[in-house]
Amino acid sequence: MVSRVLAPTLARRGLRVACIDADPNRGLADWHGLYSGPAITLRAEADERTLARLPAELAETHDVVLVDTAGFGSRAMVVAIGAADAVLIPCQPDRGSVREAQQTGEWCSNLSASVRREIPFRIAMVAFDPRRATDIFARGQLEAELRLPMLKAALSDRTAYQALTWSGVMPSSGPVWREAKTLADELVEVGWLPEVSSFALEA
Repeated sequence: MVSRVLAPTLARRGLRVACIDADPNRGLADWHGLYSGPAITLRAEADERTLARLPAELAETHDVVLVDTAGFGSRAMVVAIGAADAVLIPCQPDRGSVREAQQTGEWCSNLSASVRREIPFRIAMVAFDPRRATDIFARGQLEAELRLPMLKAALSDRTAYQALTWSGVMPSSGPVWREAKTLADELVEVGWLPEVSSFALEA
């Protein structure tokens, strides 16, 4: 979900965006076939040998390269982390997702030591509802108990996000648009994305 939201958001800002779908299910590639908006380059590549070099190749002609991997523990995930400048870990507010986010963070730290360079990571809550006590508890476990680095921005539990998978159209106004803008702005603030002045369609 994060890639389907972030990629068109950044493309609207005038950035040259490339996405790599490294999930064998090809969910991002399927969405890209429906996508309507500013140009986004999409490469579907689940082979780890090619995936190891593809981000650097695309970075030569693009401002941002997003790699969407399968769930925790896949070899593609490990290769993508090793090739990344930074890692954004989406986490739903349930026990299993919190545990997987913790383990993915450990992978980032261990691979940083292995390649002898920092691979920073942040966790972003998705399908998050601040009105639910269980969701607040899950975020507290990540931030206070496990002491993992968190983004303030979160993607809420809205049916509009599921609608994106069917329509391929990213809204240019409304709650989903605002959440996407907040997420992109925070990634600029932490230095992960090029700074730009505004959204092309911002009112």
